Amino acid sequence: MCWDLKSRSQVPIQTLKDAKDCITSLQVTDNEILTGSVDCSFRRYDLRNGKCDVDFVGAPVISVYFSHDGQCILVGSADDTVRLFDKTSGEMLGEYTGHQTQDMNVESAIITNDNFILSGSLTGELWCWDLVSSEVVKKFIHTPNKVLNTLNVHPRKDIVMTASVGSIKIWGKPDDLIVDDVITDD
Repeated sequence: MCWDLKSRSQVPIQTLKDAKDCITSLQVTDNEILTGSVDCSFRRYDLRNGKCDVDFVGAPVISVYFSHDGQCILVGSADDTVRLFDKTSGEMLGEYTGHQTQDMNVESAIITNDNFILSGSLTGELWCWDLVSSEVVKKFIHTPNKVLNTLNVHPRKDIVMTASVGSIKIWGKPDDLIVDDVITDD
Protein backbone atom coordinates (compact mmCIF):
# COMPACT_ATOMS: atom_id res chain seq x y z
CA MET A 1 0.00 0.00 0.00
CA CYS A 2 1.18 3.52 -0.77
CA TRP A 3 0.22 6.57 1.28
CA ASP A 4 0.55 10.28 0.67
CA LEU A 5 2.42 11.37 3.80
CA LYS A 6 1.69 15.05 3.25
CA SER A 7 -2.06 14.46 3.40
CA ARG A 8 -1.81 12.57 6.73
CA SER A 9 -4.69 10.40 5.58
CA GLN A 10 -4.93 6.83 6.86
CA VAL A 11 -6.32 5.75 3.48
CA PRO A 12 -3.75 4.50 0.95
CA ILE A 13 -3.64 6.29 -2.40
CA GLN A 14 -2.72 3.05 -4.16
CA THR A 15 -2.62 -0.67 -3.36
CA LEU A 16 -0.34 -3.00 -5.34
CA LYS A 17 -1.89 -6.46 -5.22
CA ASP A 18 0.43 -8.42 -7.52
CA ALA A 19 2.23 -10.55 -4.91
CA LYS A 20 0.64 -13.92 -4.22
CA ASP A 21 2.08 -14.12 -0.68
CA CYS A 22 3.71 -11.90 1.97
CA ILE A 23 6.07 -9.09 0.95
CA THR A 24 9.37 -9.67 2.77
CA SER A 25 11.55 -6.87 1.41
CA LEU A 26 11.08 -3.46 -0.13
CA GLN A 27 13.27 -0.76 -1.64
CA VAL A 28 12.00 2.55 -2.99
CA THR A 29 13.80 5.01 -5.27
CA ASP A 30 12.56 8.25 -6.85
CA ASN A 31 10.71 6.39 -9.59
CA GLU A 32 10.73 2.66 -8.75
CA ILE A 33 9.49 0.29 -6.08
CA LEU A 34 11.26 -3.06 -5.71
CA THR A 35 9.60 -5.83 -3.70
CA GLY A 36 10.48 -9.40 -2.77
CA SER A 37 7.89 -11.95 -1.77
CA VAL A 38 7.43 -15.41 -0.27
CA ASP A 39 5.81 -16.35 -3.62
CA CYS A 40 9.41 -16.78 -4.94
CA SER A 41 9.29 -13.64 -7.07
CA PHE A 42 10.58 -10.10 -7.05
CA ARG A 43 8.73 -7.24 -8.68
CA ARG A 44 9.92 -3.90 -9.98
CA TYR A 45 7.27 -1.22 -10.34
CA ASP A 46 8.24 1.57 -12.72
CA LEU A 47 6.17 4.49 -11.45
CA ARG A 48 6.89 6.67 -14.50
CA ASN A 49 5.54 4.15 -16.99
CA GLY A 50 2.97 2.39 -14.78
CA LYS A 51 4.67 -0.95 -15.48
CA CYS A 52 5.41 -3.98 -13.30
CA ASP A 53 8.19 -6.45 -14.18
CA VAL A 54 8.11 -9.82 -12.38
CA ASP A 55 10.93 -12.35 -12.14
CA PHE A 56 10.63 -15.82 -10.58
CA VAL A 57 13.57 -16.99 -8.45
CA GLY A 58 12.42 -20.46 -7.33
CA ALA A 59 12.74 -19.88 -3.57
CA PRO A 60 11.08 -17.40 -1.20
CA VAL A 61 12.68 -13.97 -1.62
CA ILE A 62 13.92 -12.50 1.66
CA SER A 63 15.91 -9.49 0.45
CA VAL A 64 15.93 -7.13 -2.56
CA TYR A 65 18.39 -4.34 -3.34
CA PHE A 66 19.15 -2.04 -6.29
CA SER A 67 22.82 -1.66 -7.25
CA HIS A 68 24.13 1.87 -6.76
CA ASP A 69 24.43 2.41 -10.51
CA GLY A 70 20.76 1.42 -10.86
CA GLN A 71 21.47 -1.25 -13.49
CA CYS A 72 21.17 -4.42 -11.38
CA ILE A 73 18.95 -6.00 -8.74
CA LEU A 74 20.31 -8.15 -5.92
CA VAL A 75 17.95 -10.82 -4.60
CA GLY A 76 18.55 -12.88 -1.46
CA SER A 77 16.43 -16.00 -1.08
CA ALA A 78 15.62 -18.67 1.49
CA ASP A 79 17.65 -21.31 -0.41
CA ASP A 80 20.91 -19.80 0.96
CA THR A 81 21.62 -18.04 -2.34
CA VAL A 82 22.02 -14.40 -3.35
CA ARG A 83 21.50 -13.69 -7.06
CA LEU A 84 22.37 -10.65 -9.16
CA PHE A 85 20.03 -9.80 -12.06
CA ASP A 86 20.24 -7.29 -14.90
CA LYS A 87 17.41 -4.84 -14.22
CA THR A 88 16.40 -4.40 -17.85
CA SER A 89 16.67 -7.92 -19.28
CA GLY A 90 16.08 -10.00 -16.12
CA GLU A 91 19.16 -12.08 -16.97
CA MET A 92 20.91 -13.61 -13.96
CA LEU A 93 24.47 -12.24 -13.83
CA GLY A 94 25.83 -13.96 -10.73
CA GLU A 95 25.11 -16.35 -7.88
CA TYR A 96 26.64 -16.10 -4.40
CA THR A 97 26.49 -18.98 -1.90
CA GLY A 98 28.04 -20.27 1.31
CA HIS A 99 26.10 -18.31 3.92
CA GLN A 100 23.00 -19.64 5.71
CA THR A 101 19.60 -17.98 5.66
CA GLN A 102 16.97 -20.75 5.79
CA ASP A 103 13.63 -19.14 6.65
CA MET A 104 15.09 -16.10 8.39
CA ASN A 105 14.83 -12.60 6.95
CA VAL A 106 18.54 -11.98 6.26
CA GLU A 107 19.43 -8.86 4.27
CA SER A 108 21.86 -8.62 1.36
CA ALA A 109 23.31 -5.52 -0.30
CA ILE A 110 25.93 -4.22 -2.71
CA ILE A 111 28.78 -2.07 -1.42
CA THR A 112 28.75 1.54 -2.65
CA ASN A 113 31.43 1.05 -5.33
CA ASP A 114 29.39 -1.87 -6.79
CA ASN A 115 32.40 -4.23 -6.47
CA PHE A 116 31.25 -6.47 -3.63
CA ILE A 117 28.12 -8.35 -2.61
CA LEU A 118 27.31 -8.51 1.11
CA SER A 119 24.96 -10.71 3.12
CA GLY A 120 24.26 -11.57 6.71
CA SER A 121 24.05 -15.17 7.89
CA LEU A 122 22.45 -17.32 10.59
CA THR A 123 25.97 -18.01 11.87
CA GLY A 124 26.61 -14.34 12.78
CA GLU A 125 28.94 -13.55 9.88
CA LEU A 126 28.93 -10.77 7.31
CA TRP A 127 29.77 -12.49 4.03
CA CYS A 128 31.55 -10.58 1.27
CA TRP A 129 31.81 -11.86 -2.32
CA ASP A 130 33.53 -10.37 -5.35
CA LEU A 131 30.72 -9.19 -7.62
CA VAL A 132 32.33 -10.44 -10.86
CA SER A 133 33.98 -13.73 -9.84
CA SER A 134 31.41 -14.75 -7.14
CA GLU A 135 34.36 -15.82 -4.96
CA VAL A 136 34.16 -15.28 -1.20
CA VAL A 137 36.51 -12.40 -0.37
CA LYS A 138 36.05 -12.34 3.40
CA LYS A 139 33.76 -13.43 6.23
CA PHE A 140 33.59 -10.86 9.02
CA ILE A 141 32.45 -12.13 12.42
CA HIS A 142 29.73 -9.92 13.88
CA THR A 143 28.41 -12.08 16.74
CA PRO A 144 29.21 -15.81 16.65
CA ASN A 145 26.14 -18.06 16.42
CA LYS A 146 23.66 -15.16 16.51
CA VAL A 147 21.68 -14.29 13.39
CA LEU A 148 23.15 -11.35 11.50
CA ASN A 149 20.02 -10.29 9.66
CA THR A 150 20.30 -6.53 9.20
CA LEU A 151 22.81 -4.54 7.18
CA ASN A 152 22.82 -1.09 5.68
CA VAL A 153 25.34 0.40 3.23
CA HIS A 154 26.32 4.07 3.37
CA PRO A 155 25.08 5.86 0.20
CA ARG A 156 28.46 7.42 -0.71
CA LYS A 157 31.21 5.65 1.24
CA ASP A 158 32.23 2.00 1.59
CA ILE A 159 30.85 1.78 5.11
CA VAL A 160 28.46 -0.91 6.29
CA MET A 161 26.38 -1.05 9.45
CA THR A 162 25.29 -4.48 10.69
CA ALA A 163 22.92 -5.43 13.48
CA SER A 164 22.43 -8.65 15.40
CA VAL A 165 20.85 -9.54 18.72
CA GLY A 166 22.02 -6.89 21.19
CA SER A 167 24.74 -5.29 19.03
CA ILE A 168 25.36 -2.93 16.13
CA LYS A 169 28.71 -2.71 14.32
CA ILE A 170 30.10 -0.33 11.73
CA TRP A 171 32.59 -1.69 9.18
CA GLY A 172 34.87 0.30 6.90
CA LYS A 173 38.36 1.65 6.35
CA PRO A 174 39.53 3.99 9.14
CA ASP A 175 39.69 6.99 6.78
CA ASP A 176 36.10 6.39 5.64
CA LEU A 177 34.83 6.30 9.22
CA ILE A 178 35.93 9.86 10.00
CA VAL A 179 32.90 12.10 10.33
CA ASP A 180 33.20 15.17 8.07
CA ASP A 181 30.27 17.10 9.49
CA VAL A 182 29.97 17.66 13.22
CA ILE A 183 26.55 18.50 14.59
CA THR A 184 26.52 20.77 17.62
CA ASP A 185 23.83 22.26 19.79
CA ASP A 186 24.91 25.83 18.88
